[in-house]
Amino acid sequence: MILCRNVMIYFDKNLQERALNLFDQSLSPLGYLALGSKETLKFASMSKNFKQLNKQKIWRKIKE
Repeated sequence: MILCRNVMIYFDKNLQERALNLFDQSLSPLGYLALGSKETLKFASMSKNFKQLNKQKIWRKIKE
């Protein structure tokens, strides 16, 4: 599980993408990623590897 809440809103797009790629590489399949209420994976390149579980921005990794 990775908790990264309300931090990425302060990053530019390149740094957000870099951080999300690191999270993707670090999580095992079926691992969890929790983001802040204003943060999302929807437009990130690795979004296909995750499924949003609820409106509280908890994502579960579904692919390696």
